[in-house]
Amino acid sequence: MDRKSILIVIISFGLLLMWYPIVNTIWPPKQIPIEEQLQRAEEAGQNNGLTGDRATPSINPDNSVSSPKTGNGPTESSPVQVTVTESLPEETLVMEDDLVRYTFTSKGGGIKHVELREFDRWISCDDGEIEEAFVDSETDLFTDLAVLNNKAPLPMMSLVGLSVLQGDEGYSLNQNGTTVTAEKRLSNGLKIVKEFIQGTNYEFSVTIRIENDTEAPIQLPDHDLVIGTSTPVGLYKDSLNIGSIWFNGTDDEKILVSTFGDKQFGCVPKEPLEEYVDGAGDVEWVSVHDQFFTITAIPIEPADTMFSQKVSLPPPTLEELKLEPKALRKPVGIQSGFRFESSILAANSSTEFTMDVYAGPRKYKTLSKLGLKLETDLEPVMGFGGFFGFFAKILLLSMNLLHEKLSFSYGFAIIGITVIMKMCFWPLTNASTRSMKRMSALQPQMKEIQEKFKEDPPKMNKKLMAFMKENRINPLGGCFPILLQMPIFFGFFTMLRSAVELRGASFLWVCDLSKSDTIAHIFGFPLNPMPLLMGLTMFYQARLTPPSPGVDPTQQKIMRYMPIMFLFILYNFSSALTLYWTVQNLLSIFQTKITKTGSLAKVAPVVAAKSVAKSEKPKPKKKSSNKRKK
Repeated sequence: MDRKSILIVIISFGLLLMWYPIVNTIWPPKQIPIEEQLQRAEEAGQNNGLTGDRATPSINPDNSVSSPKTGNGPTESSPVQVTVTESLPEETLVMEDDLVRYTFTSKGGGIKHVELREFDRWISCDDGEIEEAFVDSETDLFTDLAVLNNKAPLPMMSLVGLSVLQGDEGYSLNQNGTTVTAEKRLSNGLKIVKEFIQGTNYEFSVTIRIENDTEAPIQLPDHDLVIGTSTPVGLYKDSLNIGSIWFNGTDDEKILVSTFGDKQFGCVPKEPLEEYVDGAGDVEWVSVHDQFFTITAIPIEPADTMFSQKVSLPPPTLEELKLEPKALRKPVGIQSGFRFESSILAANSSTEFTMDVYAGPRKYKTLSKLGLKLETDLEPVMGFGGFFGFFAKILLLSMNLLHEKLSFSYGFAIIGITVIMKMCFWPLTNASTRSMKRMSALQPQMKEIQEKFKEDPPKMNKKLMAFMKENRINPLGGCFPILLQMPIFFGFFTMLRSAVELRGASFLWVCDLSKSDTIAHIFGFPLNPMPLLMGLTMFYQARLTPPSPGVDPTQQKIMRYMPIMFLFILYNFSSALTLYWTVQNLLSIFQTKITKTGSLAKVAPVVAAKSVAKSEKPKPKKKSSNKRKK
């Protein structure tokens, strides 16, 4: 690949990345007034509930309500998710402590939303005008705290199903210390009682009891218990980070927004999935989450079935659009819970379902302690699954240890972890560099062997391996340290996806280590200094690294310009990840410089000189048989 081809590739990548900003600058799109945008968003989100046909249940001849079959669940019919009746008067009740504030509502008899006192809803790099706008507003949609289940179609712990469980009135709310009770009497004689007991560290327990006070048995229909909805905390587009997880005691299953998209096999399209249903009496817990926060419900006894659905959320208000014009016009969430099959409730009897609920940040230590207390594994809530999850846990614990014990900021904690890891890998990297230097110095002899035995490749490879073994050269020495460090990199990537500790943590010009470090926009394109520094250090490190012997020159050029590809890939990733990689590159450059100027630089030429002398030494001539006879 010549310089002209390399230049064309670089320009192509640049145009690919800058295409939309350039087009929008040359041909700016028509600006639609915010009022019209709001009206369109309201029209698109009229259902304010389930997407698809489940938002429009059908009426059977016996005046009962049924919903379309999803084709994914274990039962023949699924309960209809009925939204809270807007015409009912609403009564609210607030219970709070130092960490959390629960707002209960009579519409559905559950928790309308949960406000987390330690976390701001909006992380801004500006002068604070946006935060003031949230604080000064009178509506709860503009709270300055992070809110769980915000603007969800149903309150947390809503019990929904056929009309026999709905009734025409709301719940009555009563509080006695740290206990809140929601009750409702139905016309058919059933009584629903929900008891919420506040705990510590974002935990509370819930007992839902259905009582039959009549003298006749009553058939309970299929019904759902909605634990909550994962909704975007801020106004930015973060639908990729919301989802649901459930655990069967052995494995965890993740449900994302993409799960409900149009699925296709090759070129054959399929209908989009309307509902996810799973479980066979082994549902230990169900969780809904965004990037940093979660609502997790752990039943006392494993539940039979769980469900997840994609729901439409109310569009942003006019005030929110003014604060953030790029806010999602059609926000969506993931609503999850437990599903119960129909049963007959005998006369003067009751049935109840008890569970512990955690509604708070995705903190590893807190969730681990709660899991030990409840005798279940809550680590999958963090998203630390798979092979790289092990490294993610170690890195998270190490970062928090440096922050808590040595009072490091999280930026310096990341630097400290990188330095410690580099020191651990230092001997291995030195050995790799020494091997590569020997290999580079012995290139002439290796080329002679290749030319001499080019007609016999197996023999050529055998001679090359013998030559490298004689000169203590490991052909994989340059790749081995990189392979060992790849799990660390992916562990960092896994850890940073849900580490709430980095949310809002500042470092130098970076105001939030969990996001990209954008300091300005040029023609609509974000200017992120940290990825640029990462790309420069990677490029300089590639220039210092000796080329691998026997590699095609075109491949060497491709490897040399590989940092440009990483720059494009990681440009909008979190600044914590690019900070780690930048420091890693700087330490590698420092080590390479020491290796070049130190005593290691003299090792390869000496070995090469000995090998050359040995190869050029003439062989003794054999004596003839006549002389031996004499």
